[in-house]
Amino acid sequence: MSAVLHLQKAPPVLGQPSSTVLRFERRAVLTDGPHGVGADVLPHAPDGAIVFNAPRPLCGDLTWMGKFVTGRFYSAVLHEGAERSPHAPRRAWMLHENRTLAAVVLRPISEAQAQMEVRAFYEHHPKLHVYLQAYMDRGLWDKHWFGAWYEHCAWDAVEVHL
Repeated sequence: MSAVLHLQKAPPVLGQPSSTVLRFERRAVLTDGPHGVGADVLPHAPDGAIVFNAPRPLCGDLTWMGKFVTGRFYSAVLHEGAERSPHAPRRAWMLHENRTLAAVVLRPISEAQAQMEVRAFYEHHPKLHVYLQAYMDRGLWDKHWFGAWYEHCAWDAVEVHL
C-alpha cells in the first residue's frame, strides 16, 4: 500500500482563501494488550500532534526511533496553535515532505476500542454477523478479533488541511 494517495485543492469557502489538502494512509496502533505497541511508540507525541511513521527518517517538530509499526522512524508535527509550534510555512513543508516520504499517520487506539470497531464492522455487514455470533458462542473471539480488526478496521485515510 502506498501512503501517498492524492493532493488536491479544497474548494474555496466564501471569504476564505482556498487550502491544500494532503491525504495520508492512516494506521491504528494498539496502545495496550498483547498486540499493543503504542506505549513504546507514542510517548513523545503531544496531544493534537499528527504522528507519522515510515521506514526512513521523517520531518517533524519532534522525531524519534522506536518499535517497528510501518517502519522505525517517527515524527510529530504539532498543530498550528500548539506551544513550540512552527510558523505555518514550515509546518506545511514538513507535511509535504512526509507525504513525499510515504509516511503513514498513526491513530492510537485501545484494545477495547479496537474490539468495538470490529464488532461494529461485523454487525454492519449481515453476512459477517454470523461469524461474530459463532466466535462468541464458541469462545473463539479472543483468538480471532485481532486479525479481523487489522484486516477490516486498522487502515483508513486522513486528510490534513494546510
